[in-house]
Amino acid sequence: MPMIALFVALTAGLVGCGGAGIGGSPPHVYSDGNAMVAEALKGISEISADDLRAKLEEEEMFLLIDLRDSEEYWEECIDGAFNIPRGVLEFRIGDKRFWDDEGMYVPEKDEEIIVYCENGKAGALAAQTLMMLGYGNVQSLYGGWVVWKFGPEALDAVEAEPETGGCG
Repeated sequence: MPMIALFVALTAGLVGCGGAGIGGSPPHVYSDGNAMVAEALKGISEISADDLRAKLEEEEMFLLIDLRDSEEYWEECIDGAFNIPRGVLEFRIGDKRFWDDEGMYVPEKDEEIIVYCENGKAGALAAQTLMMLGYGNVQSLYGGWVVWKFGPEALDAVEAEPETGGCG
């Protein structure tokens, strides 16, 4: 009998805490990843490929982060970008050892940061995440690498393809 009481108490404790999100509120549930991206896009800023090219040509100071897998980054990337794959962004953005290895300083919370991924979806989520971590000047590259490399018309072809993993 004491074993059953222990089991019931543990189960009640787990069930009672299972739905708590931030501040004890239940987390928002999305129908799929695209719904999450759509919600993130409402609260972030995007930069066009043309505007990013202009910033690079003017040699403006900002931090450019490539969120794609390391293999994609090393194959080809935007000049000056640092590679922080999306899956580890939250852990590396403020990690002094990571930035020391890159020969850089830990980004300040008000520093301009531009992120990009393959097609802009993970970039939107990453921009939202950085804002949640207190970075106030963050933008995501509209359409990501696809638009940067091939132009906005290429995004339609990518959108028609099923997701296969990676940067999103």
